[in-house]
Amino acid sequence: MDLQQAMTERRSIRAYQDKAVSPDILRKIIDRAAKAPSAGNTQPWEVVVAQGTALETVRAESERLFLDGVPAKADLPNVFNVGKLSDAWPEQLATRYQDCGRLILGTLGIERGDKAGRQAFYRAMYRFFEAPVLLLVGFNKQMPEGYAMFDLGLFAQNLCLTAHAEGLGTCIMAVGAFYPEMMRTKLPIPPHLQIGVGIALGYPDNEAPINRFERQYAPLEEWVHGL
Repeated sequence: MDLQQAMTERRSIRAYQDKAVSPDILRKIIDRAAKAPSAGNTQPWEVVVAQGTALETVRAESERLFLDGVPAKADLPNVFNVGKLSDAWPEQLATRYQDCGRLILGTLGIERGDKAGRQAFYRAMYRFFEAPVLLLVGFNKQMPEGYAMFDLGLFAQNLCLTAHAEGLGTCIMAVGAFYPEMMRTKLPIPPHLQIGVGIALGYPDNEAPINRFERQYAPLEEWVHGL
């Protein structure tokens, strides 16, 4: 697949087919993603693969913690303000974030006052949209957050584009990093590793409306200066 095509077509997938991802394809995607640039070629990213029974356990626990009202406690509180995310953001960026949420819920027919509908969507989100694979991407606690998180972003973009080229879908999910202590009891997460983000991965349900709504992008005039 042409790179420009992948960059244009790739989108966050929030509904997946009940179809396993083969180990060979998964390994190929992760290996190609690791060709990303990094500060001083440190390649700080590390990946924990969750699938099968282990993922189902994590999925259920994540949903339970959410329903029980347990506050999220990410490894990187300076990266994830896990209260109301947009409270302290610049107005323009907060508006984009809020518009995205309204677009997603509207696509599902969930209106503003529909508490049950919203709850159902959030439950699905905390279950990682039933994706057959969840990748936890993190870095060593000794690394400075700024450089390492930037490098993780480069790795994640490579991974998402490579997955798309293989016919797979992805969704980069903050909620994948909300309950790391629970995940440490269920998954082989090394002691030195702090989780930066989760990435849901699987074959997309291309008929699901949530995977088909028109995406919105800000014009260059709003964010490019001096061109």
